[in-house]
Amino acid sequence: MAFVTTLLAIVALAIGLVFVATLRARARQRHVYQDAAGHWLTATPGSDDDALEALQRGGADLTQPQAIRCFLRVPSRAGADRVTMLLRSHGFADVCSDRRGGEWFVYATTTVVPERETMTTLRADLEGLAQSVGGTCDGWSAVAVR
Repeated sequence: MAFVTTLLAIVALAIGLVFVATLRARARQRHVYQDAAGHWLTATPGSDDDALEALQRGGADLTQPQAIRCFLRVPSRAGADRVTMLLRSHGFADVCSDRRGGEWFVYATTTVVPERETMTTLRADLEGLAQSVGGTCDGWSAVAVR
C-alpha cells in the first residue's frame, strides 16, 4: 500500500513539473504583447520584427519618428548610475532608474524612425551598455504614431 501511495505521489509530481515547464515555454514564446495603455512591448531578442509588425497593424506609420521607451535591468546602483549617465550623454530623454527587489531598472526614451535595422542596432547598443555593468536589455515599447 505504501508503495502505491509513493508511486502515485511521484506520478503527480512529474505531471506537475511537466505542466509548469509547459507554462514557462508558452510564456517565452509570447514575445510581443500590448499593454493596457496601448504600448507594444518586446521583451526578448529577436522579437523586434514582431513588435514592428504589431505597431504597423495598430496603425503606426513606421516612416515617421516614434518615441521608443527602452528598459534595462542592472544588478547595482552603481551600474544604474553609470548606464543613466551614458544614456543621457547619448541624447536619451526621460532617463530614470528605480530599484525593485535586488535589481535596478533603468528607463530611457529616444525618438527614431523604427526601421528594422535601426531597432536591431538600438537593441544591440542597449544590450552592450547593459552588459558592461552586468545587466540586460529588457526590451522597448512604443505608442503608435499615425
